Amino acid sequence: MWRNLNRLLCQIEREFYLDIRLCLVYSTSSPREEKKESTNFLLGGIDKQKESSTMRKMILIGIIVSFVLLGCASSSTHTSRSKTVRGVSEGEIGQETKGEVLGAVAETDSVTEMMNQQEAQMRDALADCERAVVKRSGDVLTIVLKTDPGFGAGAAASPPTFVNEIDEIAQIMLAYPKTSIIVEGHTDNTGSETYNLLLSARRANQIKHQFLQRGVPTQRIKVVGAGESRPAATNTTAQGRQMNRRVEIIIQPQS
Repeated sequence: MWRNLNRLLCQIEREFYLDIRLCLVYSTSSPREEKKESTNFLLGGIDKQKESSTMRKMILIGIIVSFVLLGCASSSTHTSRSKTVRGVSEGEIGQETKGEVLGAVAETDSVTEMMNQQEAQMRDALADCERAVVKRSGDVLTIVLKTDPGFGAGAAASPPTFVNEIDEIAQIMLAYPKTSIIVEGHTDNTGSETYNLLLSARRANQIKHQFLQRGVPTQRIKVVGAGESRPAATNTTAQGRQMNRRVEIIIQPQS
């Protein structure tokens, strides 16, 4: 824009000097008496040209100032509008993020409350059972079915002494369908490692079968045979080996 305006000013100057040259040519070709009049006319023309040139410059300056003010106003409006749009966008994003955080917190509180209730019911139901121990870690419950006098060495069948415990656990499982169950079987180190892996899996499947008979859906239960890999006590004594022959029932929220 500035380059175009500069060109207009240069063009006005060229026209002004061209008119002066024409007047000079006319004055040299006229008689002496007319020369004085031509000179006066020339001087008057020059004054008029100066006035005209000055007016043109003033008009151009006015136009330039108008363009500048209009550009500033447009830029200010655009900036203000951009800030407003950005502010609205950031506000909406902030509200969405806040909603997601609050939703996640509410969901976490709901899960924790569910596990709190389930833990309380498990502890109450198994309070008089010496063969079951309830443990809690975060939102995960673990119920250890001890082998005293549970699984014998090399035995996979579920001991009849576990019937009452399994009844109580299954009823609470049915009351909380949004939890999943992992049944882990464990052994002592008697026998080979491969044999103990298979034996631990058979023990876990025996307990799973008991839950299925009581109406717990099979898709909620997973069976794991840990073998002798995670002992609860030493295997150097008969008492320690008996403690290692166990089944752990892990209850946790569904993912």
